[in-house]
Amino acid sequence: MLERQRVTGGPFEEPLAQRSVNGVLEVSLSMTVMTYVGPTSTITTRVLGGSLPGPLLVLLPGEKLKITFSNDVYETPDFPAREKLRAALFGVGVTMLSCGTFGCLTLVSFQFREPWARNKVHLWCSSLTPMFFLLGGIAVTSIGVMTTADSYLRDADVTNLHFHGAFVSSDAPSDDVLAAVPAGGTYQYEVDIPADHMPGTLWIHPHHHGSSALHTGGGAACALILKDPPGTLPALIDNMTDVTWVVQHFGAELEDIANIMGDTVFSMSPSSSFWLVNGLSAPVISMYMGVWQRWRLVHAGWTHDSLSVSLPSCEMALLAKDGIYIRDFPRVVSSTHIPAGGRADVVVRCGTAGIHDIWESSNILARANVVESETSDSTLVSWTPIYPSYLQDLRGEGVEPACDCSTEVRADAINGYSFGVERRLHGGKLGSVMQREVFADARPYHQHVFPFQLTVVDETGYVNVGDWHDTFPGHFTMRFSPSRFTG
Repeated sequence: MLERQRVTGGPFEEPLAQRSVNGVLEVSLSMTVMTYVGPTSTITTRVLGGSLPGPLLVLLPGEKLKITFSNDVYETPDFPAREKLRAALFGVGVTMLSCGTFGCLTLVSFQFREPWARNKVHLWCSSLTPMFFLLGGIAVTSIGVMTTADSYLRDADVTNLHFHGAFVSSDAPSDDVLAAVPAGGTYQYEVDIPADHMPGTLWIHPHHHGSSALHTGGGAACALILKDPPGTLPALIDNMTDVTWVVQHFGAELEDIANIMGDTVFSMSPSSSFWLVNGLSAPVISMYMGVWQRWRLVHAGWTHDSLSVSLPSCEMALLAKDGIYIRDFPRVVSSTHIPAGGRADVVVRCGTAGIHDIWESSNILARANVVESETSDSTLVSWTPIYPSYLQDLRGEGVEPACDCSTEVRADAINGYSFGVERRLHGGKLGSVMQREVFADARPYHQHVFPFQLTVVDETGYVNVGDWHDTFPGHFTMRFSPSRFTG
């Protein structure tokens, strides 16, 4: 694998799979440091299970996932004062002193450049004593930057796991995102997958507040697949070659984050921007002409724009989004639009032999090597899955006024409030129908445990009213009905 990382256009490989046995998937998973040597850049970063991405975990609804998780990274010294000083020096962008007849004017301005902290503050001060106000302005500005950095970026060596897309308990030792595993620490996760959980494509990534951007953005991620029980899928879909794509974007913003945090682990040389599929650069996937494949696309990222995968010379139909089958399969699409954290299952077929480029916007993400086949698959036919009780259609349900609210997601706050462990913006009762109008232009809105149904949205063909998601960007109205799990 390490040798194949060095080239562009090597054979497509899936992550190493670990599968359940007798109703239990029991694995040991550690966060460690590895160095990825690619065709354009070398990255040293934190990963899960010693590989980029981590292992592919496969089990069935109704089974138990047991993960002995260890944080084996000891690299960053605990110097919070130094980290705050780094933040201040990084964040203060311009200090200008202009003196005139009536004294001096001091401008202190700082702006974080990336979506994770797009705060911009201008502080104007004027005085006949320029040095005093210059230093005072810098001090005040530094405090503001330090506060921002302390809220967002900290605890480089503290981590945990989030089971993204799983309809499971958020209490310990299940999907508890408030767990904090320090360097050298361990945590025993036990996640009971409900028997009626919708089969689908999920993923696992770090979620500790303060370090998740560095860890997840740096590549610490695993695909988690809940397979369909035998006999539940149409034969054509069930017999398709099933391929998992963990797609990750790496860019210079990760260096900025590491510098702000004082992190001594992450490095990229030279700085660049690129996509990887299962840790590989533009791999070549093998296909048979006229034969469908099922691709499970995981956008294992945190801040990049939507993952737009297209294969212009072939057929593509949407099967599922965020681990939930759509109602109107096959929905023919020309491209995916997967926000960071989202997933999409598509079925793909190519009608001509040869090499076909697979695009991500204007970048070649991968290539398909299509060879002739003696047989070909039939045309796709309509199929609607049986939905479990927690995914029943809510569009015709009534909503009590107390359950109708709006949620504005900014880069630094929700409804104007920064994150706080004890802060609760909304509440609801089990069995109630909750409705939210969401404004999420700064970053995608993601909801733990309970997926939501789009009720008002700009329809694009890829996105339709009635679709279910757990991660979605932009302006939309959605509904969900909490059931079984409190917290």
